[in-house]
Amino acid sequence: PMYLLFFRNNLSFLDLCYTTSTVPQMLVNFRSAHKSITWAGCISQLYIFLSLAGTECLLLALMAYDRYVAICQPLCYTAIMSRRSACRWQPLYGCAALATLSCRPILTMWLPRCSRNWVDHFFYEMLALLKPACVNTFANEAQAFAVSGLFLMVLLGLILVSYSYIFTAMLRIRSAQGELKAFSTC
Repeated sequence: PMYLLFFRNNLSFLDLCYTTSTVPQMLVNFRSAHKSITWAGCISQLYIFLSLAGTECLLLALMAYDRYVAICQPLCYTAIMSRRSACRWQPLYGCAALATLSCRPILTMWLPRCSRNWVDHFFYEMLALLKPACVNTFANEAQAFAVSGLFLMVLLGLILVSYSYIFTAMLRIRSAQGELKAFSTC
């Protein structure tokens, strides 16, 4: 695939952002006797981390599609995956992840809390954010698991379908050189 480097750079940038969304609070907690994070900090971290996680999942699905087109439809590759279309996908998968996963921190943020305004973690955890709520959180938990599960299952399904088509196409390759080229692409 011609745009593998472009997608890898985006994936590396997302991994760097993952680190910068969690490690600073962890470093503060290593130096502090009081190891906690404020409620607002926790919600912010949750929102950023979930957005990055969703973006990474969408990017991995797009990378699988890129490989599928490169191996299964090589003559159409330049028409389907151009530099312009690769750049056009970049904001789309970020916005899709934001829109899909942003409901979880927003719903959690509006729950009435009975106890303190800080969480005893350096990193968010959905159940830790629901624990101080005064109301029944079953609906929030069910919604969070349903949205996450659906999001991940759809993307995992797309990735598996792409690679099954790739594998099927690779089995049909008769030359050793073509087979090696297809395997190196994957």
